[in-house]
Amino acid sequence: MALADTEPGGVKVRAFTTVVSAIGLAVFAYSVYSLITGPLNLEWGLLFLVTILLVSRIDIGIPKTSSAVTLSDTFLFISILLYGPYPSVVLAGVDAAICSLQFKMRRRIIWFNAGVMSLSVFVASTAVTLGLGDLRTYASNLGRLFIAGGLLALVHYPLNTGLVSVGRNADFIVLDANPLERIANTRRIADVYLRGQRVDRARLRARWRPTT
Repeated sequence: MALADTEPGGVKVRAFTTVVSAIGLAVFAYSVYSLITGPLNLEWGLLFLVTILLVSRIDIGIPKTSSAVTLSDTFLFISILLYGPYPSVVLAGVDAAICSLQFKMRRRIIWFNAGVMSLSVFVASTAVTLGLGDLRTYASNLGRLFIAGGLLALVHYPLNTGLVSVGRNADFIVLDANPLERIANTRRIADVYLRGQRVDRARLRARWRPTT
């Protein structure tokens, strides 16, 4: 029996990730079918290659925090605004799958990450399109373009973050510095998470402190 199966809610988490992965991958498969059977757009193909080969590897760090903004999200929104939902779902799914390859447990998370990104991009682009109309007509109006982009972000980011947070059941640490710059930075631990829950390190240290 796997460790997650012995935890409260572990079975529910696995069921959730399986359902989300299945729905997201179904959306991705349909988007691939729509892309293949539709007219070929060389400009989108170029955007796809640039995003996957170059942009997906670039993160912009937020000053004084350990967070970063993925530059591929910007290209993803450009794809939605210029080419519509289905090509953008394909781009999001492939980008998420490739980014998952860097993790040690990639076989467990690659399908979930690709499914979540495909699903959140599809829901965001479809919802905004239903509210504002065909977003591809906004390319010539900068003001409307900003509004559409903002609405896409308001739907996509909370949905994506929510799905990932519910499906998260992992052990990991948060560092104050980049370990790729100095190996000693691996000792600069800010937080520890066990099975997705933050560990109260100060409380543990107090319990382990020897009494005299």
